[in-house]
Amino acid sequence: MDIEPKKIPFVLLWDKMPIDISFLWEDEKPAGKHGFLRADGEKLVFEDGTEVKFWGTNFNSGANFPEHNHAEKVARRLAQTGVNMVRLHQLDAEWSCPNIFQYAKGKLLKDTRNLDPTSMDRLDYLVHCLKEEGIYIYMDFMTYRRFKTGDGVENALALRESGKPYSNFDRRMIELQKEFITQFLAHKNPYTGLAYADEPAIVMAEITNECDLFTDVQMQKFNDEPYRSRLIEKYEAWAKEKGKTITDYDFEHKNPVTNEFCCDILMEYYREMYDHIRARGGKFMITGTNWPKGKLIPYCNREMDFIDSHAYWWWGGIVEGQPFQWRPHIKADETLSVFNAYNSIQGKPLVCSEWDCQWPNRYRADSTLMVAAHGALQGWNGFTIHTYRYGTSEDPAITSKIYRLKVYGNSDYRGSFDIYNDPAKWGLFYHAALILRRGDVSEGKETVVFGMDEETMMHTDSRNAYDRVQGKLCEKHRVRYAYNVPSSGDATPCGDEVLSDTGEIYRNAETGTGYIDSPRTKAVYGFSGRMGKTELSGLSIDVKNHFGTVAVSSLTDDPITESPNLLITAVGKVENTGDTFSEDGTVFLKAGTAPVMAEVIEADIEIRTEKRNMRVWSVDEEGFYRGEMPTTYEDGVLRFSLGANKNASVYYLVQEQ
Repeated sequence: MDIEPKKIPFVLLWDKMPIDISFLWEDEKPAGKHGFLRADGEKLVFEDGTEVKFWGTNFNSGANFPEHNHAEKVARRLAQTGVNMVRLHQLDAEWSCPNIFQYAKGKLLKDTRNLDPTSMDRLDYLVHCLKEEGIYIYMDFMTYRRFKTGDGVENALALRESGKPYSNFDRRMIELQKEFITQFLAHKNPYTGLAYADEPAIVMAEITNECDLFTDVQMQKFNDEPYRSRLIEKYEAWAKEKGKTITDYDFEHKNPVTNEFCCDILMEYYREMYDHIRARGGKFMITGTNWPKGKLIPYCNREMDFIDSHAYWWWGGIVEGQPFQWRPHIKADETLSVFNAYNSIQGKPLVCSEWDCQWPNRYRADSTLMVAAHGALQGWNGFTIHTYRYGTSEDPAITSKIYRLKVYGNSDYRGSFDIYNDPAKWGLFYHAALILRRGDVSEGKETVVFGMDEETMMHTDSRNAYDRVQGKLCEKHRVRYAYNVPSSGDATPCGDEVLSDTGEIYRNAETGTGYIDSPRTKAVYGFSGRMGKTELSGLSIDVKNHFGTVAVSSLTDDPITESPNLLITAVGKVENTGDTFSEDGTVFLKAGTAPVMAEVIEADIEIRTEKRNMRVWSVDEEGFYRGEMPTTYEDGVLRFSLGANKNASVYYLVQEQ
């Protein structure tokens, strides 16, 4: 039966986590100890043969340039949570302070051709700190760079950030990108003693972020001159060489001829940039760009080292007084995993460098475990959530609440992406890291392959070239796309109830309930109060709340039923004090203030174990024991309840005495 939940303040401190699981990967420090990363089929392995999966986060704009003591604490905090990858994102954003070209605003920045020495010092020290904690780097080479007239770029004022989409083919902008990469790779980090070209802790990089010739055509009409004329010149020369008949110059809506042309232009650009990086000594893995926006984008990336994808469960426009969608992810016909499945190409590693189910969605506490579990089932290689945070303020007025009511880059929504202090998402990172990095959830047994004919692909609208037949199939089997091969495997559509072919992951889209049942991590999530007592192997969980997640993980190599050390996280709806919405929950009326308030999850738990002397402690935000949960042990079963007394928390440790 659903209960009327209590709420408690629960503020995750910016400089430390309540629980530290970094000891599980102590022998993985420093990052780079196994040599440079490479692909082995769909797997990622280091030079010494060590296989790796990445669980991590983005650092956005100003977060990449912290003061030294801040960098030390944040790197340590990430390691405590189980994170082993950070994507350095938006380094080049003009609106950011600092950014890689300008440490402080005020002086006129006439061009973007030089790396600011103060910004680089802070970035260098951050990379050093992350490396020491065993955390690897995914590098962005171009995200939000604003080309200027002083860069020798024509009609610079008319260009969007990164010169989208013209930077994919304009010679001047390509040369400027190559100049930036040359400077960055040659830069020697004084804290590691290595040039970035020689840094094994940098394992991946993208050439350009979310920038191509197919996506968001409603915003990029290819009308800016002289770039449209140059594109037409390239198109006419290409058509003559290929013996193609030009029917129109409609680059916005595409036809088979312009689709093929745009693919060739993108692949030519990627090859040129790839060769430039290699010629300048870069040894990390490289991809072109990253979108779940049609089959032609991964097709153009197929010659790169890996495929990157982005997946969002609703985002943008977080503005007071405007409508907001409250779609529970757990009840979706197609979850975040489907967006990644669109880009999952047979024989290629896949990383999702951006995903999110952002605040103020009250039902976001299911997303972290679902992303990690489905990613493990698929055998995908890494995930970095967007985003850890946009700045480095240590002011409690900012760090004690979710969301910053502040405009970044003339956008109202950016502050809603900060997750470093959100118990509903970041709070579950411990278990997600164990699921993916330690392999607590097994890879799928069967693979369904969707064959794609290249000629047919060129005849489709590139923006909508999805084959959605798999729906929930990527929650049951491994799903891959392949070029010019027949489809194979059982692609029978799944109903509302899906059980993975490993038997470890279950979801019911109609009731909005799900569970994970693996030896070392077990969880229930979604509208858990509807499930009643969920019987998992060796453990049962009976959640009383309408909505919530309860996750249990072994902090040893033993299964839960044999482990002397267990971590439990219990979290559901999390909001600021005074967050206000319309009665039907469709309009975000007012953002609240500190502190963050978490609903208390009440649940009865039974664990079959031979460990007779286990105590259950609740842990507060600072890592103190808040109080003890009463336990009973009878007939090999440890029984206790969470949340029912004054010692309720988000975190609990179950440890042998």
